[in-house]
Amino acid sequence: MFERDKFKSNLGKDIFERYFSIFEDQVEEKFEDVKEEISYQTETFNVEEDKKEVQTQKTPKPAVSNLESKMDNEKKSSNPFGIGQKESFVTPIRMAKEDFKKVALKKENLPLSCYDITSYLRNNRIIGEESLASLITVGLANGENINVQGDAGTGKTFLTDTLIKLFPKEDIYEISQISDQAIWKLADELNSYKIIYLPEFQKSSANKPKNNSIVEFVKTIAEGKNASKIVTIGKGVKKIEIPKGITFLTGIATENSFNLDPETLRRFTSLQTDSSKKHIENILDDKLRNCMNLDFNDNHKNLEERLSRRIYETMNLKDTYVINPFAESLKEYIPIVNKTQSYIDKYLNMMKGFAKFFASERTSFQIDDKKIILMNFEDVYNVFDMYDNHFKNILKVFNKDEEILDIYPDWKKIIDEGLYSLKNEISIGIKGETIKVGDHNPQLVDRWFNNQTIDGEISFIDYKTGDYISPIQENYASNPDIFYPLMKI
Repeated sequence: MFERDKFKSNLGKDIFERYFSIFEDQVEEKFEDVKEEISYQTETFNVEEDKKEVQTQKTPKPAVSNLESKMDNEKKSSNPFGIGQKESFVTPIRMAKEDFKKVALKKENLPLSCYDITSYLRNNRIIGEESLASLITVGLANGENINVQGDAGTGKTFLTDTLIKLFPKEDIYEISQISDQAIWKLADELNSYKIIYLPEFQKSSANKPKNNSIVEFVKTIAEGKNASKIVTIGKGVKKIEIPKGITFLTGIATENSFNLDPETLRRFTSLQTDSSKKHIENILDDKLRNCMNLDFNDNHKNLEERLSRRIYETMNLKDTYVINPFAESLKEYIPIVNKTQSYIDKYLNMMKGFAKFFASERTSFQIDDKKIILMNFEDVYNVFDMYDNHFKNILKVFNKDEEILDIYPDWKKIIDEGLYSLKNEISIGIKGETIKVGDHNPQLVDRWFNNQTIDGEISFIDYKTGDYISPIQENYASNPDIFYPLMKI
């Protein structure tokens, strides 16, 4: 019988430490030896009604260089809920963090975390906007309309320009400046793009900010409706229509007289750049350091390609759904004020977006042609840390006379309640029946929890530092002996 802890401690630690602690320049050669030495344990579940039969079998570990092709070509249908199909799980290997860093320099198919977005940002000399970068990247890839506001000169356009480069060029249409009615002349062209990028939205709306055609076009499409206009052509008229489905990334300088009206604003996830004195000081420090150091590292391109691939995969997800076991436990930390009901969807959708973006690193299963992802605690924690202030700042705009308190969550309570919900309450409707996940597949729940834990504590990589953190223990120290969970195949 397969024992996770024994496998993790013996194979994961002994083999990788033996091969990777010698010399860094020998990593590639030694890794080829390791991959022949390690085998995966595959657990096969065949569930019929309430009867569960578990079989354990060994299968050879596929070559690491073929992982991506194996993922792309995987056609197995998995179903843990008794529809007569089999579900196949592969237990991820965990390797020492320092070893993972060495391998990550040379392998394209290793897992991603939010810290990879941070690293890309720093490679491009952007400092201190780590949370903003992840929110923009993940949100936009999931079809969320993003509006970035900030003082002129704070770097908001440079930030969005840098991030938009990661997205498929054929899906981006950038509008720097355009006349009021010209947008409708581009209707046929715009229909072939997924994202419209307006880096200086106020310039496109400067003439008539209230009734500008571009504002109305953006508002309608962002609402999820088709945008249409009747125009005069010669002696006749013609109806021009731009179908829904386009996502917007906009930027607005806060000192400009133009501001999005409340009806437009609620259609966007609104984010603010950091203009604090501390942030400016950090940028200055970085510029001074750059005058003293040179970096010709060629690994930056590899990271960019990995992020671009993940963005492409996320943008093209179909029939993918997310279960958030922690949702109800978040209620006491959400202000109950005017407009909460309008903006809470942005909060919850961002959590779902993170689970989808990191789907390869999350526990998932399939029901027929539907992929179901179980959200990790990491997704909830990161979105709270990154987005909660932006969310409350928007609410303060509409509730100037009401105090909105900042309440720090009891993470242990949230984790315990999330685990309880998944074991006892969360259900899925299948072919006219409602089935509780925990009752019909307790192994799935255990796997979901165990794949997030190290030594019994939920731990993950801090998106700011790259170190492992355990919010319950409030332990932010790096530990090179901790094992990193590689993506499931």
